[in-house]
Amino acid sequence: MSVGNEMAGKKRCATAALLMGVAIVALAPAALANHGKAGLWSDTITVGGDAPAMPDMSKLPPEALARMKAMGMSMNGNTITSQHCMTPQEVATDAPHLDANNARGCTMSNVKHAGQSISADMTCNGNFKGTGHMEFLYDSDSHYSGELIMTGSVNGRPMKRDQKFEGHWVSADCSTLGH
Repeated sequence: MSVGNEMAGKKRCATAALLMGVAIVALAPAALANHGKAGLWSDTITVGGDAPAMPDMSKLPPEALARMKAMGMSMNGNTITSQHCMTPQEVATDAPHLDANNARGCTMSNVKHAGQSISADMTCNGNFKGTGHMEFLYDSDSHYSGELIMTGSVNGRPMKRDQKFEGHWVSADCSTLGH
């Protein structure tokens, strides 16, 4: 592999990691105390704003592609689809769940509940440095939608990101995730 191709491959992998890290920050919102179901959920995030284009999955390094597939993830254009297992503890909580692997350096504040909706402010001080606001609505115990708007910088470059979320319950069995 030439140095140019190797660098391009590393750049695609870094871009994918950055997009997944920032995009998945709020991917697994808790289920507003009994408004959701424990089990396997399928989540779709559509990323807008200054987000770079999603890399072509077929051009990712094989190990990165295998990790994504093992997590039930796929990308298409500016959309990421993944699966996660919501535990009974997450269902019982009243605060959104930040995945520690994807939300390093991020914290939430001003968490507010109104009926079946939740809103919160987010501050990140990791690779992405910035602030944002999120809102989620559980219109049933098996479906939610929401939005996260973040403004900040990555590696000193200004970035604004708008992420729209939609999730639906798939089944009580999470064994298809393989972890």
